[in-house]
Amino acid sequence: MTFNVLIRCCAAILLVLTACACGCTVPDGRDPVYAPTPEGTPTPPHVMELSGTTWHLISYRNGTGAGQPVLEGTDITAVFNDSPGEVSGNAGCNHYTARYTVDGSSLRVTELAWTEIYCLDPPGVMRQEIEFLTALERAAAYSFAAQQLYVKDDEGEVLLIFEAGEAPGGQPDLNGTAWHLVSLATAPGEIRPVLEGTSITAVFGDDGTLEGSAGCNRYATDFTQEGNAIRTGHVATTLMYCAGPAGVMEQESAFLAALACAATAEIDGGRLVLKNAAGEPVLIFEEGA
Repeated sequence: MTFNVLIRCCAAILLVLTACACGCTVPDGRDPVYAPTPEGTPTPPHVMELSGTTWHLISYRNGTGAGQPVLEGTDITAVFNDSPGEVSGNAGCNHYTARYTVDGSSLRVTELAWTEIYCLDPPGVMRQEIEFLTALERAAAYSFAAQQLYVKDDEGEVLLIFEAGEAPGGQPDLNGTAWHLVSLATAPGEIRPVLEGTSITAVFGDDGTLEGSAGCNRYATDFTQEGNAIRTGHVATTLMYCAGPAGVMEQESAFLAALACAATAEIDGGRLVLKNAAGEPVLIFEEGA
């Protein structure tokens, strides 16, 4: 099933689930998504740009068409990288990536893909994620006002409102940190969650060593980091064979291949995301080994 079909199926289910939900209003009674653009002249496009900023979602159009503020305790982000034309970020639970094109004030988002983690807390986070991604895929135009980004549909209705945050990516210091893998690329453009019952870890030493469990075998290598750029050396592993769970050895091979092609590292929503030279996420970790 393609992602677009999955999104549409999920969106249809969500329309039923939210049919009786109450709309949310801001203190003056106006719908936060449909609130008028703040008074004053919008910030000129040459002053604010899509790229170069981590955008944090503050409200979105939900499944009933009403404005909805983001759930407390969740952070939905969007980082636009104009060099490969990629937008990525945290959807509240999962990491997502997509292609985008801009022509004047028009904005199109295509090839949307996300990891497949299921989060229980806070309640409603998965429904919020589906509605956010559905709205993002419908993007047709954008504008700026008062340090905010407005993403609109074909009819000019506001779908998403973001506020400007910090510069994206930062320069994570991986020395002395430990992580466990939650998702990995098993094929170009395909991100899968780690198999249930397996644990893949990465421990970055202060001495430039990198080691951990690849799911069955132990591995060890070295790494170098300069800003966001990261490189790993030759990987040595033990030579065990694990019969279960099914697919564990194939997963291990995919992990080691992805680790070898990692080119950049960034921290996004508390997760470590390693990307290849094309800017595509290949490994996504959470803190703790």
